Amino acid sequence: MNFFALGEKARRYPQIVKQAALDGHVMGSHSESHPQLTKLSDRDAKKQISTGHRNVIKNADVEDSSFFRFPYGSRNSSLKRYLYNQRVSSFFWNMDTLDWKL
Repeated sequence: MNFFALGEKARRYPQIVKQAALDGHVMGSHSESHPQLTKLSDRDAKKQISTGHRNVIKNADVEDSSFFRFPYGSRNSSLKRYLYNQRVSSFFWNMDTLDWKL
């Protein structure tokens, strides 16, 4: 199973992402702080992706899985191309779990 974490949460709760990895989950990132990336400048959106990804991998203490999930499923061709060039695969969902309401 994949576990997509926010970079800021991985920094704040490293024991949780480490335990998820130890439990056999493949670690992926979900940005640094979960903004709608398409509403940010291209530069800021890319920074959200790279910083979040780096913080998840570092705090989970795992090898880079190169998996990313866009917050809110909000993406555009520039950000998809950025991930492709970084050799990071993006995942998309087809059903909103409404987990953001919790």
